[in-house]
Amino acid sequence: FRSLSAFADNGIPEVAADPVRFKDGVEISADFAFKAGEGFRKVYLTEDTGMVEDEGVGEKDGKSWRNKFKYFHPRSKSETLGFARWMNNTGCIFLVKEADGQVRIVGSEQFPAKVDTSTITTTETTGGRKGMTMEVSCASDRKSVV
Repeated sequence: FRSLSAFADNGIPEVAADPVRFKDGVEISADFAFKAGEGFRKVYLTEDTGMVEDEGVGEKDGKSWRNKFKYFHPRSKSETLGFARWMNNTGCIFLVKEADGQVRIVGSEQFPAKVDTSTITTTETTGGRKGMTMEVSCASDRKSVV
């Protein structure tokens, strides 16, 4: 993930405006460019808890997409709490690696991904699951790109 402020001017690639093949409308071939000293950051998530969902929304003949990324981070330490606070109103771009190696992009310069829900829980038992479940989403004119 990375906030929009970390990218260089014109550093966020876009898909072809007038694609020849269907896949050209959802694939990016250029690299992201960052300001000096910046780059993507990794966030650990529990295996089998992350999911990208592209939901069709809108009226007939005026459809668009809502791209979502939901995940669970298994900690409730101060670093996690601070991250949740920072993410709360920050527009970002997320790169999400699927099990087959394909990378999906959630968020763009025009429509950055922002937090929809963020729940941080402790546990009732010593072996319980505590941590943060976060869902981010963005509006888009296409499914999340690769």
